[in-house]
Amino acid sequence: MTSRILPVRFYCSESGDEPVRRWLERLSSDDRQLVCVDIATVVFGWPAGMPDYRSIVARRGLWEVRRLLSEQRLGRILLCRVETAVILLHAFVKGASETPDADLDLAVGRQQEVEHGGKEDR
Repeated sequence: MTSRILPVRFYCSESGDEPVRRWLERLSSDDRQLVCVDIATVVFGWPAGMPDYRSIVARRGLWEVRRLLSEQRLGRILLCRVETAVILLHAFVKGASETPDADLDLAVGRQQEVEHGGKEDR
């Protein structure tokens, strides 16, 4: 399968908030650089796979970028592909061995909003 470059967009809420951008801005410079490299891997290497990112099987069309951050924290960005773009939906520091349902549900809601012509992504 041939890789292709896909543009990345941040999910944008009705109020204009871009939660993943805000999350990235709060990371240390070193952590932000690592996460941005992971996002670039998705953008320039779709489709790729573990260990950089994986499909969340229980949630069709939802993907997870995985990153070990400083202080042994587990950073996650949940994203989807809509047409010819990757949309960054939700980001968080993971505390448990499984991604919490609340985080998955939030990302799925945003995914549906974007896929069904809700708020325009940027």
